Amino acid sequence: MRTFGQIVDEAKGIGSGFDLLRLFAASMVLVSHAYPLTFGSDAIEPVFVLSHGQMTLGRIAVGLFFSTSGFLVTASLLRSESILDFGWRRAVRILPALWVVVAVCALVVGPIFTRLALPAYFSDPGTYHYAFNAIFLTTYPALPGVFGSNPMGPPVNGSLWTLIYEVGSYVSLSALGFLGLYRWRLGFLIGILALIGVTFMAPNLLHGRLRPFSELFVYFGIGSLIYLYRQYLWFSAGLAALAGLCIAASLMFGGAMIVVPIALGYIAIWFGFQKVTFKLQGDYSYGVYLWAFPIQQMLEASMPGLTPVRNIILALPLALLAGFLSWNGVEKPALKLKGLALTHIVPAWKTTKASIGFGRIG
Repeated sequence: MRTFGQIVDEAKGIGSGFDLLRLFAASMVLVSHAYPLTFGSDAIEPVFVLSHGQMTLGRIAVGLFFSTSGFLVTASLLRSESILDFGWRRAVRILPALWVVVAVCALVVGPIFTRLALPAYFSDPGTYHYAFNAIFLTTYPALPGVFGSNPMGPPVNGSLWTLIYEVGSYVSLSALGFLGLYRWRLGFLIGILALIGVTFMAPNLLHGRLRPFSELFVYFGIGSLIYLYRQYLWFSAGLAALAGLCIAASLMFGGAMIVVPIALGYIAIWFGFQKVTFKLQGDYSYGVYLWAFPIQQMLEASMPGLTPVRNIILALPLALLAGFLSWNGVEKPALKLKGLALTHIVPAWKTTKASIGFGRIG
């Protein structure tokens, strides 16, 4: 039986299934959000009902994003010439599309859907506070007079809350690399196991944003562990199926908060390296994720009383189109900036592969 390490080497680190998996995850988030956006709560969301309130389909989808991100971003860090270059590559990937969606929501969607007169809308401090979402500060989720009558209320883009935790995961990963802690792979494993214990068995120890960050970083850390231990983990359809059964059982009978992050990580990376016949021409998932929520809110404001299914049917093709346009019009052009060698500008930040410990964990 082959290992993940052998599969990664054969694929040269790039699995053909990852883009499709992430697009599926972004679509799952849209499906999950359709219920609170039209009904006002998660009470009838299918996975929420099935799991007796343990999880929603959207949370599982976000877990897929963080699991795949942990695997791929760890690989990216260990290939990077420096922490600064790694951070630059992450910023180029995330920020341009985020800036566009925040600007369009504030300057186009807001003026169209606000119940205020336009002078009042543009003179309201809340319009400009919304710009803080462009730097991951989602304390300002609403725009003045916008979507206030919708079942879920005024949040313009309820998907943005995860981005600060994604960035926090990158920062945490970078700190571990900068300190050379990847030389001690067993220590990383012990740390993730300890984090799982604290997060899900002693949650009262975590306060504020630390709790959701720790919950999501467990997914990220499992993905990272799969990369670090790739030479020792079997790449098996049978194990992926078993992991799926474990997830289903935990959702129905309890324990999902612990079982899902571990089992989902294996399934995500296993699927990412499947040879899919339908290969996407780009990574549309981030654009779909960014645009789905405001599209769904606009539909609800325009056609009050939509059922969740109708919201999904109308919003999904629009979100897919938005993801396609975002990739080709914003994200793909921005990625051309990835190659800037920032370590020549700030050489003091240079951290080599040797200091990260790449040679000792490969």
